[in-house]
Amino acid sequence: MPLFDYQCPECLTTFDELQRSFDDPAPACPKCESQESRRLVSRTAFILKGSGWALDGYGGGKSMDDALDMIDKIKPKIGRDRS
Repeated sequence: MPLFDYQCPECLTTFDELQRSFDDPAPACPKCESQESRRLVSRTAFILKGSGWALDGYGGGKSMDDALDMIDKIKPKIGRDRS
């Protein structure tokens, strides 16, 4: 089960909670029992290890410089209106 971080807007207590899914309702604050807790955006502990990922030239043995050049080429296209 994923572990989610929450903060209570009433007392500003930060806490974490194991929940079955992202769609489950926010839990009550453990300190003041407010039902207004908000899910926080938190870092993930997901790390890609081994060969074949972006840091070692993912995609057919291209060098890091080739990968960075490719990123520079697609950056202007990101965020354009797709209508």
